[in-house]
Amino acid sequence: MASLTDPLGKEKGSTGNGIAVYGFENGAVTPERFLPLTPREKLPLGKVRREQFKDVTYPAGLSVGLSGGEERILVACNGSDEAVLLNSADGKIVHRFNLSTYKHIPGTLPYTAVMTHDGQRGFVSLWNASAVAELDLVKGTVRQLISLRKPAAPLAGGSHPTALLLNHDDSRLFVALTNRDEIDALDTKTGRLFTRFLRNCRGKNMRQ
Repeated sequence: MASLTDPLGKEKGSTGNGIAVYGFENGAVTPERFLPLTPREKLPLGKVRREQFKDVTYPAGLSVGLSGGEERILVACNGSDEAVLLNSADGKIVHRFNLSTYKHIPGTLPYTAVMTHDGQRGFVSLWNASAVAELDLVKGTVRQLISLRKPAAPLAGGSHPTALLLNHDDSRLFVALTNRDEIDALDTKTGRLFTRFLRNCRGKNMRQ
């Protein structure tokens, strides 16, 4: 759940930014708890936080899986240019990953996240940076940024990576490039392009 106007949930009836957890049993959905996301406090040297986003994390896409022997949630934080890995039981933040690539934050606008089945790595699509970030969920570090159809001109429209999907053995990462009408399949061991699926103007699927 995301809020721009009351990100800390100070007003009556507000939740602020966080993850709502629900239970499901015998066909009934019941609320269990709310895991608030604390705002980003530390900024890399030379970065500037936009004032209107001072306390905003704005959770977007997320992924749930076992990591470090416990169930954890990897969250793409659209309003703070970071990803957050938290314990799903108590909401305690395990790692925060800096994903900013521009001087001003937010700028990269993380969109969604996926975790590998072994819980050791994660991937986050960076909508406004034409890239995907690979994360080490054990060490809490950003392993690399993988550029995808990034334009040469600074003001040109980016490729806008959005949805992510890992195959059954985590050897391929499929990335939807919204502004290019294509899906790129990456080799997750090297980060290199494996296959590119295009959709031409006549509606036919093509493969490169």
